Amino acid sequence: MGRDQFQFEEGLVTPMPQGRKPIDHRVLSGNNSTRRSLHAVFDGNLCRTCAMLDRCPVRAPNHRSKGCSSRDTTGDFRLEITPEILLRDQMYALQQTTEWKDRYKIRAGIEATNSN
Repeated sequence: MGRDQFQFEEGLVTPMPQGRKPIDHRVLSGNNSTRRSLHAVFDGNLCRTCAMLDRCPVRAPNHRSKGCSSRDTTGDFRLEITPEILLRDQMYALQQTTEWKDRYKIRAGIEATNSN
């Protein structure tokens, strides 16, 4: 499950695939970065009980022990939303289409020639 399963309206997350809404939107530091970006914050108690948690792109709370399962945490989960991440996700979805794969076969077929 990727961000493409989430719905966005005016740059904010509306209900997620299971119909749950974020409890807040905050500007926070991103993944291993000092750059600040928008995050949708989801209720951690609901996320921990969700059957889709292991496949969901939400991040578990940062304050947890090394090797600790997402289900054994305390705090809320968050989903980072940046134009770059949304573009990456759109490009990935495009690359999963049969049309894109058919066009890419040509390049893949001559890649060994380019390597030489």
